[in-house]
Formats: sequence, C-alpha cells, structure tokens
Amino acid sequence: GAESPVANGCATSLDADQQGNLWVGMDTGLWRYAISADEWLHFPTPDVPEGWNFFGFVNQLNLAPNGDPWVTMQLCGGASCFGGVARYQVSASTGTWSLIGEAAHDDDRMNIFVFGAADTVWLFTENGLSIVVDDFPDYMAPLYAWDVSTDSGGNTWVGAYFEGQNYLWKLDAG
Repeated sequence: GAESPVANGCATSLDADQQGNLWVGMDTGLWRYAISADEWLHFPTPDVPEGWNFFGFVNQLNLAPNGDPWVTMQLCGGASCFGGVARYQVSASTGTWSLIGEAAHDDDRMNIFVFGAADTVWLFTENGLSIVVDDFPDYMAPLYAWDVSTDSGGNTWVGAYFEGQNYLWKLDAG
C-alpha cells in the first residue's frame, strides 16, 4: 500500500469526508488519504503569518459539506508552540489556503467550525461564538463552548458556559 506520512510524523486531528477519504492533520501539515486508491495527497501549508516563526501542528480539523477542510494551525514563535493560532479554509480541489481573520495571539484550545444552513459558517472558541463572513470571524456572543456536535438531522448541539452556568443549546438545521 501507500507509504503513510503518519509513520514519520505526529497525527493530531482526523475527519472523514462523504467521498470516503480520510483527512489527517499532522505536525507536517494536512493530508488526504484516498482509501479506495490507497493514495496520500499532501496539502502544503501556506507561508507563516507575519510575526511567527513556523507552524506547529493542525490542532483542529472540520470538513464543510462541500468537502473543504477548515483547520486551525498552532503557531510557534521561538521555543514555544502554544502562543497563537491561525485558522484557514483549504480548498480540497486546488489546495489553496485562505486565512480566516487574523492570526490570534492566544492559546484557544477550542476551535470548532460548524456548517449551517445556506452556507453559514460558525466558529466556536473558548472566547465565544462568531459567524464567519467574507473570511473574517464576526463575534456574536460570549458562549464559551466546551463541546459542539451535529446530529443526523443536521441540528447542531452546543454545550457552553454562559453567565455562570453550563447550558445546552440546539441550533436547528433549517
């Protein structure tokens, strides 16, 4: 079979698309494994955002309904790789990486993209809920998400801390 890049690196995130491909986030960037063809395809990372030395690893990977991966890359500046993140939409067809907003000088461990009706993209972080408009996250509410899941009906369930308590919200698919 195909030589796995995971054999020489560190896998940090996984997701599978509707075409049967396995997407793997690693310390070497983003990879797609076409299971039926037994082939690995590398999606090389873009240039590091200004002010950072290099990328660390993919710490979050979510696939949009159209198959495009949305990833959060850990940023490294000097000896540490836990000072910032950069969020990207990656074109599965062209390999083009589009920066979402600006590189953040924080250490958000929670970065989950959720895809709603009418191509709406939501970003849940430890700092709150944003809607992504024209490749920029627009802050909406101080919902400090601790988990997000989508059920088989397309409804998104959000577990979040809000005004001193943990709540569970349901975002309808329609």
